[in-house]
Amino acid sequence: MEKPVTVADVTRALAGEHVVVSSSPEDAPTNVSAAGQGDILVSISADANQKNGVWLWATTDNLRLAALTAVECAETMTASRPRGQIQ
Repeated sequence: MEKPVTVADVTRALAGEHVVVSSSPEDAPTNVSAAGQGDILVSISADANQKNGVWLWATTDNLRLAALTAVECAETMTASRPRGQIQ
């Protein structure tokens, strides 16, 4: 980062609707813990060697995430589909 940043600042920036940030290093996400989840699991820790750095570990169930995205796209396309006769 350009300037020193705290883990709390990065956590607030990343947290969102589909992102779950773990609260402690012991809860670091793994491929096994991400299986079957629709969210991106993230762990953040400060870099001991760089005052402007942080370490991120993120994981997700890529098959589930792709399927959820496909369903969301199909729902959006269905909602915008013209009604009535085909011209």
